[in-house]
Amino acid sequence: MTKSSIYEIVETGDTLPFDVSLHSVNYVPSHWHNSMEMIFVLSGTLEVTVHTERHTLTEGDILLINQGHVHEVIGLDVNIIATFLIPFAYMKTLMSGLEGIHFECDSASAGKERKPALERIRGLLAEMVQLKYKQGEVYELDMQSRMLAVFSILIKQFKVPGGAEP
Repeated sequence: MTKSSIYEIVETGDTLPFDVSLHSVNYVPSHWHNSMEMIFVLSGTLEVTVHTERHTLTEGDILLINQGHVHEVIGLDVNIIATFLIPFAYMKTLMSGLEGIHFECDSASAGKERKPALERIRGLLAEMVQLKYKQGEVYELDMQSRMLAVFSILIKQFKVPGGAEP
């Protein structure tokens, strides 16, 4: 934890237990939160630094940042990203034993054996972005069912044994 990092309080809007939003990013200073964050790049390029590790993301890329991990985001050009903030408290209601779990999900560096799982996640995230902006009759149910599917894929394909402390 660096002295200059900021703790971000994540408030979920709507009636959903997680937050989905679209942004154009110029610069987001070092910060952390008790939520897992997934960044899905819809267009453009950005650089995300998690602790000291730099990730360059381009259109279609997905990067998961584990809760408690300090990160900074820099837009390298005009971009649109979707962010999915999933509070750890919500994740714990879905599955027990999550305290030690962390995920490694970076589409830019994933091996080909993980590509089908990433394609499924990409499709689910894209559907959630669409649902967010045309909220239908069963909006909350549609959103939660897709988030549960993403979470299930993450646990099966991207869970790292032992976890890592922030």
